[in-house]
Amino acid sequence: MRRPSCARKPLTLGASGLGLSPDERRLYVVNPILGRVFTIDLRRPRVARVARFEPWLGPDEVGLGASPNVAVSANGRTLYFNGNGLLWAYDVPYGRVRRPYAARRWVMGLAFTPDDRRLVVFGGDGKTGTLDAATGRRVG
Repeated sequence: MRRPSCARKPLTLGASGLGLSPDERRLYVVNPILGRVFTIDLRRPRVARVARFEPWLGPDEVGLGASPNVAVSANGRTLYFNGNGLLWAYDVPYGRVRRPYAARRWVMGLAFTPDDRRLVVFGGDGKTGTLDAATGRRVG
């Protein structure tokens, strides 16, 4: 009997990134390999929402790479996360993930500016980049 192709290679689901809402009532669990953003209601621990998006599946890189970085805006309306050279924005109120934007191959961290208008991307090469948080376009 022939084994299915997925049985020949161990399939890992990759690492997940975590983000906490500003009011500390929700935990976001993101996984670019699965193509999911899970919202956990921490008041009565349960999965409150699952947002699906086109997963990132490289030809031979399934499950490889560091844990995704997650940044939650101060107003709690937007969440950015990365995986394998891509950035995604998650619109919290609508539960929708925007298409991915190209990012540095090795993102070491993400942070919103205090006014929530820009996203700072810290690269593994020691360089930083700034994006418009609303559009994902590079700034400056």
